[in-house]
Amino acid sequence: MTRVSLASGDVRGLLELEVDALAVLLPERRVQPQGVAGAVDWRLGGRIARWILESRFVGQEGEQLLTLGGDELGARRVFLFGLGDGRDRRAPIAALVDAGVKVLAVAPVDESRPLEDATAWVEVVAEHGRELDTVILLDSEGALGREWAALRSRLEARGLEAEQ
Repeated sequence: MTRVSLASGDVRGLLELEVDALAVLLPERRVQPQGVAGAVDWRLGGRIARWILESRFVGQEGEQLLTLGGDELGARRVFLFGLGDGRDRRAPIAALVDAGVKVLAVAPVDESRPLEDATAWVEVVAEHGRELDTVILLDSEGALGREWAALRSRLEARGLEAEQ
């Protein structure tokens, strides 16, 4: 059974992670990453912002980029996935499972709607990610922690183990 938990998605929290991989999904736009993606970018010395500026990664649907996390993050690998205008998480989860990821931290796509965003991740993990042992939802502003009761209910309804 896949276990889902929360962790801080701020700069300090990212360093404290102990995961195989960190997934960051970015919509198509040419702006500095914000929220958890911005903290990841900061930890990576501005690599993501540079790739966006150089048009090496712009968030187009289906776009994928892998980089090493190293000492800057508590993740060995960082996967960037482009979403385009959509919000489909199925292809990224499939790619992560194919890469042998067992313990995954994921950054929210829409931090203005954290419960809906987390629920979207939960649905994809429940449908397609049974091979994942642990999924950690990164919560940069504490919003998911405040919505934990509702999120826990959604997790358990989909047969996932909830652990705060």
